[in-house]
Amino acid sequence: MIEFDKVFRSYNGARGCMCGCNGKYSLPERPALADSSDESNISNRSVRIAVNKLNRTLDFSHPVVMDMVELGIFWNIGGGRNTVVYMK
Repeated sequence: MIEFDKVFRSYNGARGCMCGCNGKYSLPERPALADSSDESNISNRSVRIAVNKLNRTLDFSHPVVMDMVELGIFWNIGGGRNTVVYMK
């Protein structure tokens, strides 16, 4: 199970390039980020949506998902979209 407070950032966008041109990276709000000059990518809501989607769709007992746990990166590429969560 992915815990929100352990997430570094998330990505949601169309399949393909993940440089940000097809989607958006989001950061959870943290006190250290409060001084950031670019707050447009800070969104607890977007990060929670990604976490909830992955928690609903991933089978955390599957060997591939266990590898994801080791890497600290979880993803789902269903429905023509990429949803990715990067852990701290």
